[in-house]
Amino acid sequence: MTARGLRAVSAAALVASMVLAPAAHAHSWLVKSEPRAGATLAQPPAEVVLVFAEAVEPAFVKIAVHRDGKPVQPAPVPVLAADAKSATVPLGAAAGPGAWSIDWRIVARDGHRSNGTLRFVVKPR
Repeated sequence: MTARGLRAVSAAALVASMVLAPAAHAHSWLVKSEPRAGATLAQPPAEVVLVFAEAVEPAFVKIAVHRDGKPVQPAPVPVLAADAKSATVPLGAAAGPGAWSIDWRIVARDGHRSNGTLRFVVKPR
């Protein structure tokens, strides 16, 4: 192979790796939440919404809700959006003042796992 041919093959390989790399490394992570992470609220939210970068597998969405370090009972059941990119967690009667943490674990449709914790505070009235 000539030097010119080698450069052409190298350039094509570089372009292919740049185009294909995002697809190969696509992971789902939390991109947005309501309330926002670290927020201090005057009123308790009726629900928490978690928005992920990629669609998640519904069977592998695990969300645990804690208020002042104690699990909220009964445990809220998350509702996944039709596009499987967001989960809504109804707080119902548990909503109230305190330090809240929403622990989430997901598996994206590409098989990669991700987890994290959303924390926010609701001020006493």
